[in-house]
Amino acid sequence: AAGGRAFFVQVTGGLTIEDSAGGGKITNAGVSDSMKTLVQVNGGAFTLKGGTLENVTSGGTALFLNGNSTTIISGGTVENVAQGANAVYVNGGSFSMEGGSVKTSTTYSSKAAIYANSSAASIEISGGNIESATVGVYAAVTPVTVTGGAITAGAQAFQTRYATIPEDSTVTVESGGAVFYTFSGSDNKVYGGDFDAPAIVEEYTSEQPGTATIFGGTYTVSPMDYVDGGSAAASYTEAGKDGVFVVGTSDKIADKVSLAPTGSQIEVLQGDIDLSIAADGVTVINSGNGTVKVNNAEVTQDPLVTHTHHAVKIDAKEATATENGNIEYWYCADCGKYFSGEALTQEISLADTVIPATGEPGARDVYYKDASTGITLHADTRAVPEGTYLVAKPVTEAEQDYAAAKELLKDKAGKFVLYDITLVNAQG
Repeated sequence: AAGGRAFFVQVTGGLTIEDSAGGGKITNAGVSDSMKTLVQVNGGAFTLKGGTLENVTSGGTALFLNGNSTTIISGGTVENVAQGANAVYVNGGSFSMEGGSVKTSTTYSSKAAIYANSSAASIEISGGNIESATVGVYAAVTPVTVTGGAITAGAQAFQTRYATIPEDSTVTVESGGAVFYTFSGSDNKVYGGDFDAPAIVEEYTSEQPGTATIFGGTYTVSPMDYVDGGSAAASYTEAGKDGVFVVGTSDKIADKVSLAPTGSQIEVLQGDIDLSIAADGVTVINSGNGTVKVNNAEVTQDPLVTHTHHAVKIDAKEATATENGNIEYWYCADCGKYFSGEALTQEISLADTVIPATGEPGARDVYYKDASTGITLHADTRAVPEGTYLVAKPVTEAEQDYAAAKELLKDKAGKFVLYDITLVNAQG
């Protein structure tokens, strides 16, 4: 390209650049410094679908938008490789990025991969890759909406006043500085996206500091100073990985951590959250003021570690005069817990399962007594027929049973009396 510009799109004009053969490039490499702009859209419409626009001149611009122009990048690359120059400069009109790449390698702090002047109408980013050695997107006044794509910045990802990242945004941001470099009165809002940065906000001025309000998203640094009071927030450390902070609705956070593997930790920092986690050995902490449940169990002051119960049903048993009974209950030997129902949602103590012995013979209880020896035996009439009586016959030392008992009791009793006790029915 030679002269002032490679392409100049007037108010009523339109230009689409494709790269059907592949490897196509429009560049001002090797030309005089008068070649400052490759494509200038001065009120018309421009679409980049393929190829590369490359600026190598200091102070130059690969793509310059002016007036009421409309520009869409769906493929290809817009790149600046010179110091103090621009990849995309939006002086007016609207800029939309659906795919492709915008790159700049300048290290000037006043430059950005996408730079919007105050007269620019809007910037919308739904896809593609933005790479910058300094700021990713600069817009002092222009509204910026980011629903997708990837932004990698050496400094701040955004130097904006009115940036909005919606709830369903899939954007990924990685920056060497803060996510936002804010102007005075900034009102940046984040509802979604993934952010890897050492800070959320760096204020451009402390006299009238701007800020950001976070309603959702995932972060590698704590965003709690900027989280809206109505949003839930938690830190999540998956086993074997670095921890992240998750902000959003309770349902979104619950969904994010539902597949947490054994050894993971979840700390709820804000909001009411009802978690359902299948794996055992996941630690859940509630350090906020909300109500937190995991698998129907409430997390209070003490951490709760998830556990899948393998409970066995214990049938109910009636108490007798001398023996305790028990209610129907379920018992998990793995954790030693007792539950009142099959759903295992209501934990009880072992004492709660006991039905105390009645202490007095009931209608079905009978005591049998041998008149000659005074030996008494308690039995249940359901097991012993009516008319049964007790016979107690002493076993003599000459009998074999006595010798066996003596051997068994040699360390326990020096003397003993052995009886052969028999229950005899009414027929003898």
